[in-house]
Amino acid sequence: MPENNQVKLCLANLESTKKFGQSIGQIIQPDTVLALSGEIGSGKTTLVKAIANGLGVEETVTSPTFVMMNEYHSGRLPLYHIDLYRLIDQPNIPFSFLAAQIEEVLNTESLVIIEWAEMFSSQYGKELSDFCKNGFLRLNLQSTVDNDEIRILTLNLMDQNKRTAFYLFEEICKLSKDISIKK
Repeated sequence: MPENNQVKLCLANLESTKKFGQSIGQIIQPDTVLALSGEIGSGKTTLVKAIANGLGVEETVTSPTFVMMNEYHSGRLPLYHIDLYRLIDQPNIPFSFLAAQIEEVLNTESLVIIEWAEMFSSQYGKELSDFCKNGFLRLNLQSTVDNDEIRILTLNLMDQNKRTAFYLFEEICKLSKDISIKK
């Protein structure tokens, strides 16, 4: 396990990003929070859709950019997909109501995925970790300069059970030749 609590994965193309997400959905445990960050177009919503597919979600998964939170209950775990992007350029949006909803779904027998999670602390004045009793996994997606299809996914563990989380992602990487752990 790396000492800095960080792993970098190379996702070779869109298909490997989808396989990675589906694998997460198949093996992720209840009471998990994934905090996603990355530039627009880096693949955050694509990853969420693939995770939902792995969970067995039957509904069409869409970006909650304008409604800020979508709920899906047809998979093996409830999925709460939250997108805080609108808070970047519209700081006057009343965040307190959404924050109350987020607090309500955290630490439940579900999977909570928050896109643009870095906006949580800047808007709420508290850290996301203050609300996640089991910690959370921070995932950052970046396109590479050389090839727009390749994604570098950096996994930062904000979690008390780091060994289990690293084992989880090592197992996911074994499922696909298109995913590799970068040193």
